[in-house]
Amino acid sequence: MDELASVLARRPLRNATAPVDVTLAGYHGKYMVWSVPDDMDFADCDVDPGDGVNYFESWTASIVGGDRYQQGPGQVDELWILDVDGQRLVIDATHMPATSMADVAELHSILRTIKFE
Repeated sequence: MDELASVLARRPLRNATAPVDVTLAGYHGKYMVWSVPDDMDFADCDVDPGDGVNYFESWTASIVGGDRYQQGPGQVDELWILDVDGQRLVIDATHMPATSMADVAELHSILRTIKFE
């Protein structure tokens, strides 16, 4: 967990917080927040050859559908990087800058209900 959190915290253009220890759903890991710069012009980002759309991409995955694309300037991603029975799990709760505090609180409330069986 420490290594991935450290790598993600060093990603350019993400304004990351320092990873801190966390427990979620009874599992230990790291928590951090990062965001897309408020002044990011997505027109300056790479173009996906498949659809011709410019994307700000945080990471590329080795599995189909595992890439992480951001949706707009200022987007905030709260990341929980957990060790779930020896498997790494990343939970990404995201919201935009204009999201109300009530909606962010509801998002956090939903996260507190996560259970692994």
